[in-house]
Amino acid sequence: MPELDEAKKTSEDRKIPVADEANQKDASVQDSEQTDKTEKKIYEGPSINIKITEKDMADFILRHNYSSPSGWVGVLISIAAIILLIVRFDVMDMTTRLAMIVIGALFIVVNPILLVSKAKKQVRNNQMFATPITYILSDDVIAIEQNGEQLTIPWTDIRVVKGSKKAIVVYVTRVRALLWPMTQIEAQYDDILMLLNEKLGTARVRARK
Repeated sequence: MPELDEAKKTSEDRKIPVADEANQKDASVQDSEQTDKTEKKIYEGPSINIKITEKDMADFILRHNYSSPSGWVGVLISIAAIILLIVRFDVMDMTTRLAMIVIGALFIVVNPILLVSKAKKQVRNNQMFATPITYILSDDVIAIEQNGEQLTIPWTDIRVVKGSKKAIVVYVTRVRALLWPMTQIEAQYDDILMLLNEKLGTARVRARK
């Protein structure tokens, strides 16, 4: 997730960026059931250094939205509108034609453009994405470190891991996740996948190379 919250800080505003798929807005893992704040300590294990780019976030948001049932329904609606426009073009009045054109473009042209724009804006405007994040995969937790702050997430709090050719996404909730772009972990991919399977079991790891 990118997100960090230094333990024992009096300010509750300390955060580390988290990929928020559903809302495309600044998010963080705060005091919640999904996180475990402890005094900063040294964790041992494989480490991953990640710096989320605008492209990484855009790919993530698009994949999330268009791999969900609602995303597929939207695409099907647009396709159906285009087909109907072609088949019934001669008998449609101008208003109906324009409506079909708008619906046809809505989910396969307009919505992707808006999603990409929002994702890029999220990264561009959130200074927390400007600094690399270190993830340490220790025995009991994933330790997240950024700018001298530290957050730990127990392996038992991980909901599911999904992988694609572009990234490994570690979900802590349905809409909050740790985003590890493939361009930054490719050399470590096999070791990471092996460790994830060991800690979470194959039922919760849906990632293949």
